[in-house]
Amino acid sequence: MSRNYSLPELASGSGRVAAVEGVNTFSAIIRIVRLEDGALIASFPLKSRRLNPGRSRWMPDGRTLVFYADDEKGQAVLYQQPIVPGQDTSAQRKVIVVSDERRDLESFGVSPVDGRIVVSAGWNESDVMLAEGIPGIGESLRKQTP
Repeated sequence: MSRNYSLPELASGSGRVAAVEGVNTFSAIIRIVRLEDGALIASFPLKSRRLNPGRSRWMPDGRTLVFYADDEKGQAVLYQQPIVPGQDTSAQRKVIVVSDERRDLESFGVSPVDGRIVVSAGWNESDVMLAEGIPGIGESLRKQTP
């Protein structure tokens, strides 16, 4: 693996590593290699308009990857997909959770014991507020505003 990779994730017991190769701002490729010799096991492209597309975690079996990307509608999705050397398993990809217009997926973890997946999401809001009645704040705003 001699290219620029990020977000490496080692599968416990299977000797597999998933890592993200950035293509451009909105595209990436997840590559799965054997830790022992760096041989490519599988790879697949993803798209995302958010940070860290391809962030991944392995299920306890070391053969199923959970990862973050956008769906065809542009919503952030957490997927689960089996990884089989030399095979395209994208048809077996399953949706775990989908974000919505109010919540963004932020982080996730997978229990190494039973494979339970925990997902955190944050509210996506933007507000403009006027501060009044705070000593020194209102006066400076009035002086700057014609």
